[in-house]
Amino acid sequence: MAAATRSKHHGAAHLQEPVESKASPIAGKVQSPPKGSATQKIDPGFEKDVAIDEFIGHRVDTENSTVDIKVKWQDGETTWESEWSLQEKVPVLVFKYWEKLDGRKAATNLDTYHVFKILKRAPPSDKSGNSQHMYQVQWVGYRPAESTWEHESKLRTITPDMLEKFETKQLAKGASEKRKSMRGPGRPRKKPRVKD
Repeated sequence: MAAATRSKHHGAAHLQEPVESKASPIAGKVQSPPKGSATQKIDPGFEKDVAIDEFIGHRVDTENSTVDIKVKWQDGETTWESEWSLQEKVPVLVFKYWEKLDGRKAATNLDTYHVFKILKRAPPSDKSGNSQHMYQVQWVGYRPAESTWEHESKLRTITPDMLEKFETKQLAKGASEKRKSMRGPGRPRKKPRVKD
């Protein structure tokens, strides 16, 4: 059992019937993160911490290419929670759920992916003459080990807000590292003299 929080709102439009498994391989499209609470760190509808007993099914919103997972809570209640928010709170349970169903791709039959997190940036390759950075991207429903490298232009198109947030964080991190390196290994700071 894992601890998570329960959401107040559970509905979504254009949902397929709840699915247990079975699907076919699909092509790869990407899309910006779903609108609403998905881009926020924690869903504002969460009301309290409760232990998750198990995931008992899922439903696919084909219009938005998102998934809701049916959660059975330790207190016996069942609710529909967004895959995004569950991956934020209990990623291991999400990944294990998809593994039991022979993978998310087969279980959902979705051909559009949402960026979950930008993990890191690589400098432009000198060989190709391309001046764009490449970014390692983790997708909703997939482990960090299944991340892919994507061009900056693609991320600027599908998720400009997330890219901007990542860049801001990297600049702040770089400035902090620069300040540390500026001080160098020189003499220690002088202690103030104490008057007798």
